Amino acid sequence: MRIELDDYVEGGLHTLRSTGLLRRVSSVRWELPDATVAVLYERDDGTGRAYGFGPGDGADRSTDDDDFRDCATTWRWTRTTSKRSVVEAFNSIQTVPVVTTFARGTTRLAGGHLQGVGLLDRRSLAIAASGTPEAVVLIVSWPERIGIDEGAIGDTVVVGDAPLDHAGGLQIAEGVLAVGVEDDRAKDRSRVVFLDVSDPTSVGTLHHLAIDRPAAGQVSTTRRWTAGAVGLARVGARAMVVVGSWDSAELDFYRATRHDLADLGCTFEHVAEWARDDADASTWVDDNWGKYQSLNLMASKSRLFLVGGNRNDDGEDWIDLYEVDVGQVPSRRLTKIAKRHMRCRDGASFRWAGGIVANGSVLHALATEKDLHDHTSVNIFHGPGGASGVAGGARFVANTRARTLHSLAEPCPQVARIALRNRLPTNVEPSGYRLCHRCFP
Repeated sequence: MRIELDDYVEGGLHTLRSTGLLRRVSSVRWELPDATVAVLYERDDGTGRAYGFGPGDGADRSTDDDDFRDCATTWRWTRTTSKRSVVEAFNSIQTVPVVTTFARGTTRLAGGHLQGVGLLDRRSLAIAASGTPEAVVLIVSWPERIGIDEGAIGDTVVVGDAPLDHAGGLQIAEGVLAVGVEDDRAKDRSRVVFLDVSDPTSVGTLHHLAIDRPAAGQVSTTRRWTAGAVGLARVGARAMVVVGSWDSAELDFYRATRHDLADLGCTFEHVAEWARDDADASTWVDDNWGKYQSLNLMASKSRLFLVGGNRNDDGEDWIDLYEVDVGQVPSRRLTKIAKRHMRCRDGASFRWAGGIVANGSVLHALATEKDLHDHTSVNIFHGPGGASGVAGGARFVANTRARTLHSLAEPCPQVARIALRNRLPTNVEPSGYRLCHRCFP
């Protein structure tokens, strides 16, 4: 029996009952990406004896040596990263996207715009949207895999109503989706809503985790306590949430009080804040802080990173990478360590729904158009080698003589004239090549 990680949500607890492996695992062979591990558990709730393996490739002919024979009932997979691997993965994200679309379907959503996007599984995306009069998360699915044929909106999950009817950026981690909803008229309050998306066909609300802003005792100030972007990741034993205020001018960090987010006694407590106006940018790669509409967290065992997506005043789309240390003095809690200029197409932009997706040690980025159309565009910026969660990769042809890179999706007339000996088909952007201004206007 072979299990493909792409079919299962990272961090979620998955049953073996339908696999034929329930309490029958006596040997294991694995082929796992770098920084990816899997664990088998004795009990349905993930307790009791455990057997872990990975990263990389390996085999164990007898789990009996580890006192773990014929007792596995559930399992989960997770990944860890280091600062170097995060920076390398970030810098390897392609800046020219593959474009796919999804159909409106039967949704009656009207008004507002799309604001956050995350990967549920290899067939489905979650997209936050504002409507009349509700804030929702759209479950958008493709027949086989994202990017093959056209997707369509399936379920619509309501996450807020008036006055909290404006949805913000979102992130998904360990089968939990976090999204902000705010009053974008008074701009003085918001809430972070958490959804159980471990089964995209049956989404539920984790009411006990909700974060209300401002909290009791905090002064209600215009724009300070909005929630335009939300990130979620596990840092060590506890989950961490970041919430960006209006244009992410201030960030607030919250830590879970318990390990298991499904525990009804688990809540989030405020542990740190950061303000753009007070930041020490002396060690940053540049001193620019974008008006981020998406914030995504990534963590190693003890280190925390943040990616912000935005469109600047010149109409350019950027994603920026920061290292986060909430234990530092407030002005030095964020350090900007890398940036990428993204060439969005077909109306998509990180000004609207944007997000970062991790597949093993590879990062990918997503962006959508502002509004829903009959056929709405999604830009997929692959990491090296294409994505394991979404189909295909960017299709380019490099002119090795002129050192130019052309699109095969929308080729200019020059592509047909490239001599065979100078023609190099590729799925990635070769270093040192210029983008053809006709193929990539």
